[in-house]
Order: sequence, then structure tokens, then C-alpha cells
Amino acid sequence: MACVSANMATTATSAYHVAQLIDKMMSVDKDYRFMAVNDLMRELQSNSMRLDDDSEKKVVRMLIRLLDDSNGEVQNLAVKCLGTVTQRVKEAQAETLVDALCSMMVAGSDSLRDTVVGHLPVANTMFVTNLMKRLVPKLNTALEQTKPNDSVRLEVVDIIGDVLCRFGSLITSVHKETQKVLLDQLLMERPALKKKATIALGAMMAVCSHELFKDTMDVFVERLADAKGTHSVRTYVIALTCVAKSSGARFSEYIPKVVPKVIEQVQSADDDELKEALLQSLETFLYRCPREMTAYQDQVLKIVTTDLTYDPNYSYSDDEDDQSMEIGDGDTDEDDAEDYSDDDDMSWKVRRASAKTIEAMIVSRRDQLSNSVRTLGPLLISRLREREENVRIDIYNAYIAILSQARLVVPNALAALHKDESEEPIKIGNTLFSPSALSGEQQQLLEAIAAQSEPLLKAVMRQLRLKSPRTRSLSFELLANFVRTLPGSLASYLPSLLPGLSNAVLDRSSGAPMKIDALSLLARVIKSHEHSVFTPHLESVVHLTVGAIQDSFYKVSAEGLSVASLLVPVIRDCSGGRLVPTLYGAIFEKLKINDIDQEVKERAIYAAGLYIASFADDIPDMVPTTLELMVERLRNEMTRLYAVRALVMIVESRAPLVDLTPIAAFLLPTFTDFLRKNSRALRIGTLHLIEALLLRKDVPAMDSEDLSQIFAELPPLIRESDLQISQLSLRCITVGLEAYPARVAPHLTPILAAVIHLSQSALLQGATLQASLDMIETLVSNPVPGKPEFEELLDQLTAPVYDVPNLSKQAFQSISAATGVVAAASGDLEKARSLADKLADQLQNETSTDAIRLFSLHALGELGRRCSRVYEDSALEPEKLIIPAFNSPSEDLKAAAAQALGALAVGNHARFLPFILNEIQTQPKRQYLLLHALKEVIGHESTNMVPIEVFRSRISEIWPSLVTSPSARVRSAAVTAVKFMISDEKRPVDAVLQQCIGEFLQTMTDSDLNVRRVALIRNLLDVLLPSVYSETQVRKELIREVEMGPFKHQVDDGLDLRKSAFECMYTLLESCLEKLEIFEFINYVENGLRDMHHDIRLLSYLMLMKLAMLCPNQLTQLQTKPKSNAVKQEIDKQDELKRAVIRVVLALQVLSVISLPRIRTAFLGSKSSCYSNGTCRVGEQHWRIGALQPLITKESTDRTHGSPSVYQLYILSLNGMSIQCGLIGLGAPIYQCCSPTRHIP
Repeated sequence: MACVSANMATTATSAYHVAQLIDKMMSVDKDYRFMAVNDLMRELQSNSMRLDDDSEKKVVRMLIRLLDDSNGEVQNLAVKCLGTVTQRVKEAQAETLVDALCSMMVAGSDSLRDTVVGHLPVANTMFVTNLMKRLVPKLNTALEQTKPNDSVRLEVVDIIGDVLCRFGSLITSVHKETQKVLLDQLLMERPALKKKATIALGAMMAVCSHELFKDTMDVFVERLADAKGTHSVRTYVIALTCVAKSSGARFSEYIPKVVPKVIEQVQSADDDELKEALLQSLETFLYRCPREMTAYQDQVLKIVTTDLTYDPNYSYSDDEDDQSMEIGDGDTDEDDAEDYSDDDDMSWKVRRASAKTIEAMIVSRRDQLSNSVRTLGPLLISRLREREENVRIDIYNAYIAILSQARLVVPNALAALHKDESEEPIKIGNTLFSPSALSGEQQQLLEAIAAQSEPLLKAVMRQLRLKSPRTRSLSFELLANFVRTLPGSLASYLPSLLPGLSNAVLDRSSGAPMKIDALSLLARVIKSHEHSVFTPHLESVVHLTVGAIQDSFYKVSAEGLSVASLLVPVIRDCSGGRLVPTLYGAIFEKLKINDIDQEVKERAIYAAGLYIASFADDIPDMVPTTLELMVERLRNEMTRLYAVRALVMIVESRAPLVDLTPIAAFLLPTFTDFLRKNSRALRIGTLHLIEALLLRKDVPAMDSEDLSQIFAELPPLIRESDLQISQLSLRCITVGLEAYPARVAPHLTPILAAVIHLSQSALLQGATLQASLDMIETLVSNPVPGKPEFEELLDQLTAPVYDVPNLSKQAFQSISAATGVVAAASGDLEKARSLADKLADQLQNETSTDAIRLFSLHALGELGRRCSRVYEDSALEPEKLIIPAFNSPSEDLKAAAAQALGALAVGNHARFLPFILNEIQTQPKRQYLLLHALKEVIGHESTNMVPIEVFRSRISEIWPSLVTSPSARVRSAAVTAVKFMISDEKRPVDAVLQQCIGEFLQTMTDSDLNVRRVALIRNLLDVLLPSVYSETQVRKELIREVEMGPFKHQVDDGLDLRKSAFECMYTLLESCLEKLEIFEFINYVENGLRDMHHDIRLLSYLMLMKLAMLCPNQLTQLQTKPKSNAVKQEIDKQDELKRAVIRVVLALQVLSVISLPRIRTAFLGSKSSCYSNGTCRVGEQHWRIGALQPLITKESTDRTHGSPSVYQLYILSLNGMSIQCGLIGLGAPIYQCCSPTRHIP
């Protein structure tokens, strides 16, 4: 009741306040009216005022009246206020507002724009739908009532377009009427009117029914065929282009009707602007319907080849390409082509459109990339001399597209460079590649690009003479892409390139973006070329780098410091020590300055550390000063982490001229403070630095009480919550026990307590476990004051076995390993044997608990592994003690026995391995456990195994018989074996595998499910891809029903096989993109999106995100809800899928290949699930969601209409909200949000 009373009081107060504001709006004083409207808008925006029905009516009527105010400022503010009011009034008042504004608009007012339509509350779907159904007919009527040349008609069409963009899917009932009105506008003479009508029709075509789409397309095609005048043809070509942008999938079926007419018009047109429109349409068709355009590729190629050189008003001299490649001064005059100008010459538009169409051809037909390089590459290179900069830029972009697509085919050319001396390299251009690293297609592509390197580089070097910043920046970008595609290709052009880079970086008139592009290119060249090629040019490179570092703009300076860091190995290999003082002087100047950008500080600290570590003998006078500055940077919270990392480089370099004594006294107390900080990165860096300092023997100041205090800080860092820091702390203690045992000794008790506690963790394994064992071994084997004796140490380490209940399996292994290490490190064989006897007694004692027996088994094995002499000349036979444990009812004891038996064989092959093999042959019931013991031996030996080259000669002989064996188990084992033989690294066995891989891959069609499951890998795709794709289908014959009490549960035996197939598809997408037919691939990705299994759907979303980056032509749909009785695990999986979907939305959002419209943030209406900043709550995380609900109907995504090239993604029931999320490529921004179906409490 109190809440209701408060609301009534608030409403009454608001009504009184509104009445006062309305009185002021009626004042004769314009200032009063202005302030009253302003106060009203501010109150509504802050939600401090609530309007009742009567107040709403009064406010709406008064604002409508003020639209005719005599004062312009009051009118404008009333228009803005109407937008705010529209979001807060009820439907009846909104309808009144629409009626009044439409009447005023027809009467000559243009105040409707950006008032109602632009500010409607999109979360209230029903309200918007009813309002739009009322508005659109009035707008259509207004179009019929106004004169063709009336400015209001233009505004009305603009409003209709806005309505269709934002709410088109909600007003399908008026689409037919709107279509008729908009088509009529295309018959008008006014170009602006036709343009706006075209945009509106494109928006409607994206969401209209299939029947209406067909009717409209028929009209367009018919009118295009009958069009006589240039303007008429251009109108309908632009209209068809707009439809293709917004609805490419449905448009694809009209390609055979439209494209021949467009090609015919291009060939006969003599109007440059018409040609531009026609070429732009072809560009759009290539992007949106690439598959359907394949049949017209040759005709389009012929057209663009002719039109790219179409320049009737200018004659290019024949010897331009032969001009000197030397780079002149920046002040030289431009070529005559740069000075040529003709305002009436529109031919440049044709050339620019041709260049963009060529880029579309390159991007849309990746399967013919090598052919595109050979046919289009020379054409683009020859046109780099283009006189118009706008055209030249698009020509550059087209060739950059070739190189970008090539990098998708050869994603890491640097890794493919020849490094293995045992194989013969292949030479492509001036670069040596490893033959085993490149497929045939990749090699052909690189050879095609290398064949064009000379004319391309000559043309680009010539362009570097021009003054145009855009051209020079694009030249640098093109060269950077070229070097990434073909490493080492600029070696012979460095004499011509470096002057151009110097001019760009050192010229004061150069802009920062161009300087950064030039430095990025230089960095790329340094990383991709042999260091020896820089020897003659090292002085020029250093001079350029120094100039960049000294630049006043922080981004240029930071880039220069990065280049300086990259030059370290070059200077070292080229004996350029004489240049170090000059280069380091520039770095040092930046290091000294405190008030510079953080990025410059970080890179200066890194570069300084790198140079002191590498060239201390070349700059001895600057070393002490640099170390003092590093200490200063340690005091600053923003720079201390980078200073620590720089000091690690310096200390680890062990440079003899770097005396750390002066700063050691400051460093040690500082480390103590750093180890107490919450910053994990700082702790890790500090521990690395402490370890590096402890390893050095030439810093006497280290042996101090401050070092002892550091060791006191380490035990709290040894914990299972951060195993990396635990590992580093243990390594520091290990080094300390060797170098400064007296400083560690006072803290042995807490250190051992921390290690013992860590040994009980189920997570302790790998490098951290090894670090703890190394620490124990060092403690036992070194003379450390006050260390525990053998028995005392063992009692401490093994205490958890006897005192702590429910230890994890890993804890028993860790404690047993520590026990073995103590015995081995002590060197006392008698004590070790006494320990083995005690363990044997514990194992055989019937009163021992399972935990003690489990520990005893592991410990006996570890003794045999680490101290095998303990069982030599001993009456104790550990294998006979272990074998009876195989009969234990405890599975843990059986597994421990198998592992212990294997550990014995690891320590003494000659004695225990024959025993295991004999047991395998004579004890069939124990074979499983005995094989686990053998696995332990093999796992240990894999680190010291015989090189596989020993077996190379036999592989090709054995393989056919294994993969064709009548036993499915033998075939499956053979497939599994080769899976482990294949790796990313090149090995000599690869050549043998290549010979017999065909037989291996035929196992994908094996009749046995287990054989097929492990056979899905990566080669011979043309033949085997259908087999991979077929395994993505859910196979009903592999689904069986299992009864679990009163419930029935379905088990899918084909799940692992499907998962393997999708994993294989993901791998193929990453590494064999050039061999995939993308549209077919996408069809099977959709199988994964529809799959009911969580892991497969996640894999499919990962592939969808990858496709969004590599080849954005897909259509996906998600419509899932958790069950009403879903358990927490199912809800968690659903949340994970939601996050995956949102990541896909964000991945699609940034697509640039087809110029997706910028996604606008939609404000959602639910306070409980979504927020006004466009974020949506999923589980416990917030995700930014732009572009909610595409205006696409179900019919518009019918896959039977052509290529899947419309982007659509629905997200339903997102955390209890019914939210649709979607994207449409290459068209108007067609997005909005629908209302939540319910709120989350």
C-alpha cells in the first residue's frame, strides 16, 4: 500500500509539473517556450517524470503546436522533444502524433524526420507493429498526393526507407502496397528520389515474402530489358545491385536473367557513369553470388581487362616503365600524369569500378587463385602507373587482395623456408623452400607470384617517387604483404627500397600513418630476410631507425624502438658493433624521459635491456647508467614489470662487463616487496629474475640477509592454486640450496611444509612435480645446515599417507616419487634397502590399510625406477610382491601394481622386462594390467627412443599388410600408429609416409566403426572428402536405447566418429582451405549446428567463426531452448552455446570482405536481462550485442534459391529472453530488437 501511495503521489506531482511546463509553452516569450520544452525533455530523459493519460495528451498536442512556432529554435527543440516523448507515451497518443505529423508533412512541414520513426522503443514489438501499420499507409497516400518535384515527396520516401530498414519484418501486410508506390517513384525524373526509392526497395526485398520478391524482380528485369535511355538503364541496374546486396541468396536464381543483360549493356554503353553502375553491379554479383557467376567469369574478365585501361583522354608514354628506379628527392616534380586534370573526364570512374570488380573476382574465386594471379596480376601491375589517385588506390587494393588470398593458401610461408640440410630445397624466386612443407597447389601459387616479382617491384619503386602520401603508404602495405607471401623476395631491391623508406620516415612533411607503414615494412623485411643481405646497408637502416626513434609522435617512436630491437641479431651477425653507440644513444634518450607515452616507455625499456644484454662490450660507459635507470623504473608501478623482464635478459646474458653489484643491494629488498604484490605477472617476472641472479656466481652482494628474506617469502607461493608460480619458487629454492645453502637453511621448515602440502594435490604433475623432486634431491645431496636426516625427511614426506584420509591417486604417486628421490640422492644403499624392506612389510601386512598398501606399491616401483641397485644382490624380489596385488578387489591397487611393475622395468630392463613379457604370454587374465605396465616402460623410453629413421626402410613394406589385415584390431592399431607419426614438424619419415598414405587413408571407408573413427586426417582430399562429409550425419542405426530402471536413455555409438569428422573438418579449414569447395563445406557445417550434441555444436560454431574470417559466405540458424526440467549441467552447456553464438555474431560483425554495414547497438527493454548500453547478461558474464533481429523472413533464407550468401543468425531464448540476432551483408543496416517474452527474477 505504501508503494502504491508513493506512486500516486509521484504521478500527481508530475501532472502538476507538466501543467506548469505547458503554461510556459504557451507564453508569448520565446525564451520561456524554449526553456519549457528543454525542461520537459530533460525530465523525460532522466525518467524523473511520469505522464498519466491526460498529461500525455496535453504534452503531445502542445509539442505538435510548437512545430509551427514562429521561432526556429523552439521548432527544432520541439522536434527533438517529440523523439523523447515517442519512447514514453502509450499507443493511442503515438497514433495521434503520427496522424498529426503526417497531415503537417503533406501540408509542407518536414518535421517528421528523426522524430517518431527514429526514436520508437524497438523492444515493444506490438506497439511498433501497430504504429507502423498506421503510419505506412499514410505515407503511401502522402506520396500519391504530392507533386513529383515537391521536396516533401523526397522526405516521405526517405521515411519509408527508414521504416523498412528498422521495422520491415513487422509490417508485411503493407509490403504490397508499399512496393507499388516505390516502383512508381523509379519512373520519376528526379535522381535523388529514385535513389531513395531504390534504397527503400532494397530494404523491403530483404524481408518480403518470396512471392513479392519474385514479382518485384520480374518488374526490374522487364524494365531493364525495355529501358531505352541511359538514366533508365542506370536506375534499374542500381536497383538490382541493391537487391543483390541485401538479399543475395534469393537473388542468385535471377543471375542467368540479369547478368547477360548487364554484360550486353556494358559492352554497348558509351556513358561513363552508366558503365560505372554496370561494373558495380557485376562486382556485387561476384561477392553475393560467386557460384552462380562462375559461368560468366570469362566474359567479366574480358570486360574488366578492357575497361581497366579505358582512358580515352590521356596517352601513356611507352617508356614509362623503363624509367630509372632510383628514388629522387621528395621535392622533385610529379609526372605529367599527376598534373593532368580534366573536370569533364569521367572515365576514371570506369577504371575504378573495373579495379573493384577485379578485386571481387579475386576474392570470390579462391579455387582459381593461381589462374587469377597469372591473368589479372600482370594487368594490375601494368596499371600501377594510373594517373588518377582514386583509381590507383583501388588497383593497389586489388593486388593486395591477391597477396592476402595467397596467404590464406600458404598461411605461414616463413615456416616453410628451407632449414633441413638433409633434403634438397626448391627455389621459388630468390627464396629456398622445403619441398615437404608445400603442397603442389601452394608451390604453383608461389611460383606464379614470384614470376611477377620483378615487374611488380619495379612499378612499386617508381610509385615511391610520387608525393602522394596515400600512394606511398599503399606501396609500403603492398610490399609488406608481398614479403609475407614470399619471404626474402626484396633482397636485391634493398638499394632502391631503403631511400624510399628513409624519405618517408625522415621527411618532416610525411604524416605519421605513412611513417608507421614504412617502419612496419622495414620490420617485416628484417624478420623475413637473411641477415647477411643487410651488411652493405646497415648504416642506412640504423640512420633511418634512429630518426624514427627520435620522432616527436609517440606511435612512430614506439615503432622505431621495435625496429631497433629487431636489429639486434642483424647487427651481431653483420659485425655492426660500431653502429651500436649511435643506435643505443637514441634508445637511451627515450629511456631517460619520464613523461612520455606508456607504449614508448615499455619498448624503450625492452630495447635497452636487449642491447645491454647483447652489446655491453660496445657501450661499456652506458651500462652503469642504464642499470640505474632500470632501478628507477622498478620504483614506478607502470614500468616495473617491463624493467624486471629487461633485467632478466641482462642477467641471463652473463655479459662480463655488466657488473650487477651496485644494484644488487637495492634489488633484493625490492624483490621481497614484489613477491607480496597481487600482480601475478610481476611475481612470475620477479621469480625468473631471482633465479637468474642466483645462478650467477659473480655477484658477491647476493649473499646477504636480504636474500634470506626472499627465501622466507617463497613458501606461501608454493600452492596448488598456481602451479606455475609454485614451479618457479621451487626452482629458486633449488638453485639457492646449491649456491647459498646457509641463506635457505633458516626457512627449511616452512619450505618443506609447503612442499608436503603441495604433494597432496591432485593437480601436481609435469614440470611442477619435477621441480619439487629436484628441490628434494638437491636438499638431500648438498650440505645444508640443519637439514633433516634421512629417516626424518622420509617421515615428513610420507606423513600424509598415514595421517590424511582420502588422498588423491596423484598424491600417492607424488609422495612415492619423492620417497624414491630421497633414497637415490642419499647415496646410502643400506638405508635404501632398509626402506624397501619396510615397504615390503607394509604391503604384506594384512592390517595395513588400502592407502598404505597403495603407497607401498608406488614406492617400491619408484625405488626401482630411481635407485635400481636397491634390488641387486638382495633377497627382496619386488616383482613377486607386486603380482599378488593384481588379485586385489581394489581397482586402485591393481592400477598401482601395474604402474609399479612398469617402473621396476624402467630402472632395470634386463631383469624386469622379460618378466613382464613372460607374464603377458602366460597369464591371459592379467594381460590388461600387464600391458599397462608395459605402457609405463614405453612411455618412459619415448623420451630416449631410437630414432624413427631406423625403421624407415621397413615402413613401406609393413604398411600394406597392416591396413589390409582381416583383423579390425590390427587395422585400427595401424591407423592409430600413423596418427602419432604425423606431426606439424618436418621429419625424414614424411617422405616414406607420403608413399603409403593412400592405403592408410582408404581406412576411412573401412567397414569397422573403430577403424573409421581414428582414420580421419588430412590428405588426398579430392577422393576422401565425401567420406569425411558422410560421417557428419547422425546415423540412426548407431543409436540404441538403454533402459536405466524406469527410464530409457539413448546412446549414440556414432558420436565419437562424428566428432572426429568435425575435428577433421576444422583442421582442413585451417590448413587446406585451397582444396575445399566452400559452399559444400558450409552445408556440412550446418549439420553440426543442427546436431543435438553439445561438443559438435561448439566445434561447428568455431568453424563458423573461422569461416567468417576466411570466406564469409554462409547461412546459419540456431533455435534451441533448454528443457523446462533441465539440470544444472544442461543449463551450463546451454550457456556455453549462447556464448559461442554471441562470439560468432561478433566475428561476423567485423567482416570487411563484403562491406557489412556497421552494426548498430539496439537498446533492450528488459532491465533484468539486458541493459541500455546494449549488453546482454548470459550466465554470470556480460556480452556486447549489436544488431538485434534482422529483417529477414523465413522465405528470404530458403536455401533452394541459390548460394548461402545472406548472413542470418537467430538466437532464441537467450537467458530467458526471446531475442533474434541477425546480420545481412552488403546492404542497408537492417536491424532491430524484439521484446522479451519473460523476465528473469
